[in-house]
Amino acid sequence: MTRTSRDRKIIFVLLIALGVELFLLLAHTGVIQIGGKSASTGVAAGHVAKAHNHLRRRNVNSLVWETSQTHEPLYFHDAVLTLKESTATLELETSTEVTLSENTLITIEPPDDLHTGEIRLRFLRGNLQARNPFQASSIEGDAWSMNLKSGSEVELREVGDRGVEVRLKGGEGVLKAADGMKNLKANEILRLSKSGAAKIALDSSLTWTNTPPRRIYLHGEAVPLQLEWEGGPSQLLIQTLGHEEQILNLAHGQKSILTDLPYGHHRLYLRSGTSSSAALDVQVWRAPLIHLLAPLPRNRAELNTPVTFLWQKSPQVEAFNLKMNGSAVKMSERQPANILTRTFTQEEDVQWYVEGLDTDGFVVPPLYRYPLFIRERPFAAPKLKLPQLRQPATVKPPGPGAWLWSWVMPAAQAEEKTKFEAVFSWEPVPGANQYVIEISESADFRNPIVNAVLKTTEFTWEGFFLQAYYWRVAAGHSKGRMGVFSDPVGVDFSPLKKNINIAALDGVLIRKIVQAALAAVPKHTPTNSAPSTAKTAVVPAPITAPPEKRGVELTEAQKNWRPILLWQPHYGVIQVTGTEDTEANLSGATMMAFGLEYPWRDSDGALWLFDLSINYFSFKPEPKETFPFQQDLRWLEFDASFARFRSGLGYGFSARQMLSLRRTDYEAVTGDTALGFGPIAQQNLPLLRGELNLRLQVTFSRDGQAVVATPEWRARIGPRMVTGIGVEGIMLIDIPDIGYSIQGFATLGFPF
Repeated sequence: MTRTSRDRKIIFVLLIALGVELFLLLAHTGVIQIGGKSASTGVAAGHVAKAHNHLRRRNVNSLVWETSQTHEPLYFHDAVLTLKESTATLELETSTEVTLSENTLITIEPPDDLHTGEIRLRFLRGNLQARNPFQASSIEGDAWSMNLKSGSEVELREVGDRGVEVRLKGGEGVLKAADGMKNLKANEILRLSKSGAAKIALDSSLTWTNTPPRRIYLHGEAVPLQLEWEGGPSQLLIQTLGHEEQILNLAHGQKSILTDLPYGHHRLYLRSGTSSSAALDVQVWRAPLIHLLAPLPRNRAELNTPVTFLWQKSPQVEAFNLKMNGSAVKMSERQPANILTRTFTQEEDVQWYVEGLDTDGFVVPPLYRYPLFIRERPFAAPKLKLPQLRQPATVKPPGPGAWLWSWVMPAAQAEEKTKFEAVFSWEPVPGANQYVIEISESADFRNPIVNAVLKTTEFTWEGFFLQAYYWRVAAGHSKGRMGVFSDPVGVDFSPLKKNINIAALDGVLIRKIVQAALAAVPKHTPTNSAPSTAKTAVVPAPITAPPEKRGVELTEAQKNWRPILLWQPHYGVIQVTGTEDTEANLSGATMMAFGLEYPWRDSDGALWLFDLSINYFSFKPEPKETFPFQQDLRWLEFDASFARFRSGLGYGFSARQMLSLRRTDYEAVTGDTALGFGPIAQQNLPLLRGELNLRLQVTFSRDGQAVVATPEWRARIGPRMVTGIGVEGIMLIDIPDIGYSIQGFATLGFPF
């Protein structure tokens, strides 16, 4: 087989590997759909009566959590999961009603031969309430089970490290745990832990007063909550799903406390010895945004003229409450639509905002308010003028930092450095002696970057970025009379990046301020002031490189290879599927990625390359809604290889430490590493004033085999720097829980 034929086959294999990586990447990003929604099979167990926000269901024959909506059917063996800031109500057979709080996971078990017609649930985590007025039911945990008689109502809540609190609100039940059987009594709390079951009696003298809403929407990070009570508790217990229980000691006679509650579902108890108050539940949820659309902030409205208020809808908001606060104008009007028209009959400065109401009637507070000025005879809106062409500004001398620019870029190649100024102008308004101009990066003018009062009808702006902006103008008078704002006009400065000769954009005059271009340093030429008296110099013979060994042909880029230190930030995704019924979709970036390449020539003239890379990865579960209990994965990965090159093609040996995943519990995996060894092949090809490196690596480890394909393009930027981009794709065979990995990376190298 000829060398050319062998090289073509290697390149062909590398291209196939690259095509497989591209296909998997498109499938990961959703461009290519692989498979569809799993078919619902089995015996029907009920349906979803109500779903608020994010409810997921997983069929027994599927590995994927699917979004579930109101009225969708449920089947025996289904797993049902509520995510963060979500609730659901399920109606199962024989009128069993189950209410799930956020971050709750259950499975619907089929009835067995001894309990025909009985609903059986398996409680895994979270908080649930269940009741059945006509039929007995049972609930099971990891180390306990509970049988409830018909008409019973029970509540279960996860506490601390795999602990569970059980409260029978009505009816009768029997709990079977590791330390025996216990009869459940109404209004009694039973705490189950690894050490056994402990009873907590309810004390009617410990009562909450002025209780806060059961659900609080928040725009910040924590809500300051004032808690008040009657009685003499010694401790305040705060239970938050997914966190350890918090205990606050109370002073004798203390009747209130101010505490901050972050996002989550909190349950609070007042404790005195072995007695407890009734639970106080507080859900702190992130408030959905209700954006105000019209009128814009600081707008002027004319008396006896209809004003239309418009705001954005939100999927979590069922109704709206438009409110307006002023010294004379007070308004609060509830309605389901997101538009309302009102007419004002007196001058007033007001603040208007919109509150939301969710499906359960809880208030969603506004994030911001808009000021509105109601006036009897406001000035008309100014008419924006078309620009007039003007000459560029005078050339300025180079600044003191010109030497730095000349070092980064050769002086002969330096281009004209240009900055711009924009001139906004408009026609005068009769009776006005001043004007207000606002310029904003967004069309809502909520946070304008320019808000200026001018005596003229022109505004010159410098120092802006080459991007899109919006601007508007209103007339006014120094004695206080206001005018209506003109309609917002957009102006896009981004075309200036490509064409510096543009004179006007979207009705705004553009002027060019030119700083002096850096001229090329002229070559020195001797003068004729004195005759030459120097002796004739002897020119030494040129020093030539030793001839290369015959039979070794290297590319021009390989002949110039030097030792180089690399920084290679990565971003990657891992599709996880495996033998332990595991599926995950992990993604993450790392800046802690470094490498070293050290080439040398042997006695035969062949080129050897030692390549070492060390990367610290931190992957986050994505999307979080599909894998809510998966923690971040962090691990250190290294790859070391030796390769010998002839004619642009290299062969060698490599050692690589790779990620291997292991299941830790029902819904999570953890990272492990495996060291593997195997051959490596690399082809270097010239491409676009740089070099394309195609690398194929096969690794054998204790967990299985891996095929790694890495195409990377590099180019030199002067003698001091190398830059490039690449993709690394890994196909793994017989390694538990891993199917493939795709990582994109950038390269910044420093030869030495």
